[in-house]
Amino acid sequence: MSTAGDVMWTIRRVRLDRIGPAAARFLDVELDFRDGGGHPLDTIVWLRNGGGKSTVLSLICALIRPYRRDFLATQATGKHLEDYVLGADTAHVVVEWSGPQGRRLVTGAVYEWADRTQPADPNRDHDRLGARWYVLSPVEGRAELDLLPFTTDGSPTPLKDFVAAVRAWDAVPGCGAVVTDRADRWRRLLDDHGLDTEIFTPILQMNATEGGIEGQFQFRNADQFVQYLLELIIDPQVPAQVAEILEGVRAGLAERPELLSDLTFAEEATPRLRALAAARDERDAAAGALERQGAAARGLATALAAARTAADRADTAAADAARAHEAEAVGHAAAEARDRAESARLRRLDARLRVEAAEADRTRRGEAEKEAGQHAAAWRATPAVHALRETEQRMASLEKQLVAATEEAEPLRERRDVAAAAYAGMLDVSIHALDEQVAQLRADAAADAEQEKAARLRGEEARDDRARLTASLGSVQGALAALGRDLAAAVAAGHLREGEAVPAAGERHRAADADAVAALDRVETDRRALAGERRDLQERTTALVTARAAARREHDDAGSRRRELSGGVAELAADERLRALGDGDVVDPVAEAGDLADALSRAIARTERRRVELAVDGAEDERALAALAAT
Repeated sequence: MSTAGDVMWTIRRVRLDRIGPAAARFLDVELDFRDGGGHPLDTIVWLRNGGGKSTVLSLICALIRPYRRDFLATQATGKHLEDYVLGADTAHVVVEWSGPQGRRLVTGAVYEWADRTQPADPNRDHDRLGARWYVLSPVEGRAELDLLPFTTDGSPTPLKDFVAAVRAWDAVPGCGAVVTDRADRWRRLLDDHGLDTEIFTPILQMNATEGGIEGQFQFRNADQFVQYLLELIIDPQVPAQVAEILEGVRAGLAERPELLSDLTFAEEATPRLRALAAARDERDAAAGALERQGAAARGLATALAAARTAADRADTAAADAARAHEAEAVGHAAAEARDRAESARLRRLDARLRVEAAEADRTRRGEAEKEAGQHAAAWRATPAVHALRETEQRMASLEKQLVAATEEAEPLRERRDVAAAAYAGMLDVSIHALDEQVAQLRADAAADAEQEKAARLRGEEARDDRARLTASLGSVQGALAALGRDLAAAVAAGHLREGEAVPAAGERHRAADADAVAALDRVETDRRALAGERRDLQERTTALVTARAAARREHDDAGSRRRELSGGVAELAADERLRALGDGDVVDPVAEAGDLADALSRAIARTERRRVELAVDGAEDERALAALAAT
């Protein structure tokens, strides 16, 4: 319950998600303090010891009073809020309030470690815990507790996306959603909505330890009880003013050394705190710049790796294509060489066959000419043979006549002798003529025999040539069959198209070889371009590595500066006057820089005012002493 002016707020519901220590961890837990009509009730939570009552109360108080020194469980357990956010979780604490006239208010906090990684020592690195506080007026069905995006697609919504979604509700009429990451602004936001954070001071005091409420009601005297009651029912500014007046009257001049000491401390601490705040801003800016540089470096490294992989793949593909084109070109060249060799062999075979055909034709013509000569010689010898036969017939007839004449008459014997002599002369002449003809015929027969021998030799040569030609024809037929098979294989392999002539295929393959050579030239050009890009990428990588080393050196310098500042923060936090100024046993100069600066400003103003008052009092005392001395 909280009040401010005429506004009274009562807790309706509490939502806890992914928060709490390992022994009392809350996962999507909702505590409903409403009745059946949706009105809030005064509720007592009963739970065994160790069940998490103190954890719930600590988390609710941490939502309203987010300063680290105010965490409820610290005094009893030594734990802080950072011990309740584990691992990569995004933790939520949401409280829904109910006010007069049915007004409702939703306040919440969302916590997440930087880089979603819990450090090894959460207390030492508590400043890495990111926190955002938000407040909104629920609009049913559009912006309310039940619609907060705790998960996205079944997974916890990251702090950045969750905050963006809540900020987007500011566009909903009547919602007025506000998100902040500063504790002092969060306190002002709660004050603007009527939630008085000071009411939680006694709650923190009473619940700091087991039985702490008993100690709150143990008073040494009635004045202490009245003072405690006045603190609860009176505006804190009224007793503060009364106490200040009483303190001024009671302390008097004895307070001046302490005030001067406080003033000196405030004057010395203010520049340091401002420098500390500036250093914190510088550290945050350096951390953001380092993160951006790291993200850019990682993105560029990824892009470089992808580009290098793509270049390697392109280079490999180009090399494979080049090898394939080279193999195809070699195959085309070999096929073309085989085609040229086969064409030359076929032309030689054709010429040899034509020569052999011409030789055979010449042989046939020689045999025909020889046969015609023999036939002509026979016709030339026919008259001589016929004359010889007529002579032999005449000789037979003459012998018959001679016998007849001898038998008939002797006188005729002389005539026979004369006739025989004449006939013998004529016969000698005829025999001589016939001998000449026989010699001529024998010479012709010898010439014909020589021609026949030459013809027989030519016939044997022709038979040898025919055997050779038959063997050559077999080889030619085998070669033609092999050529046919080669052509079929070339057609099947795609080197020769169906019905395409070999010269046309050769021209086509030469054109393809030229295209392949051009493609190889293009691939080589692309490879050289890719090599240039790779060199550029390597140079950029070297530059990025150098930049990253410089950023790492800057980060190391920032870390050294941070350690120095952390030492200064620890020294400031250990200062008794600063703790007294912060009104607590433990002071966080970084997280409470704004509040401490305000407190210092108020202390300086108060000291200046007190110094003026003391100066006035001193002047009056001097005047009184002077008057007394005069009297």
